Amino acid sequence: MVARRAALAPKASRKSRKKKGLDRSFVLEEARKLADRVGVANLSITKLAGRLGISPPSIYAHFAGLPELRRELALRGYRELTATMVDGGFGLGGEAALVGVCNAYLDWIRKSPGLYSAVIASTYVGDTEMTHASREWVGVLFRALSFYGFDNDGVIHASRGLRSIVHGFGSLERDRAFISGVDRDESFRRVLHSFIKGLGDMPREESKA
Repeated sequence: MVARRAALAPKASRKSRKKKGLDRSFVLEEARKLADRVGVANLSITKLAGRLGISPPSIYAHFAGLPELRRELALRGYRELTATMVDGGFGLGGEAALVGVCNAYLDWIRKSPGLYSAVIASTYVGDTEMTHASREWVGVLFRALSFYGFDNDGVIHASRGLRSIVHGFGSLERDRAFISGVDRDESFRRVLHSFIKGLGDMPREESKA
């Protein structure tokens, strides 16, 4: 019996230390890692608790429930993606800045599939903080497109096109739909290049002079 207690003690001790070290940021980071593996749609309190080695009710000491957890993942995703895209276009101008922003956008999707799935799945009607984060993100694209002199509608049309390209390419990659060994980065470069060249044919804002 003594030997059995001794054998069990280390496991209990490790679990106790793990529980004691939990905080909101740590739980969120573990949720991010889990979402990267299973997708935010398959994220659950039970799965997260299992990853952390705790009982599901313990999660509620840090988050009110799954909706809040998904919201926080989406908010972090918007902020990280915004900063990454800003860095991608830093110090560049014109077409080079737009290419840099879009390349950074795709790279982030590749590295953070869980956060990106949270961003795409997020709803922010009536959520001021989430709305602001979303506008900051898309605002990076708007600023990169300012070089082309579009009116307000034109900027929105162009940004939708770019988002469709990056999202579509990143989603197909994630789902392993590209089975050929041909360089995927080169494929993306060509598609993006063709779209950007086509921006020259889009209507421009009329001169006020």
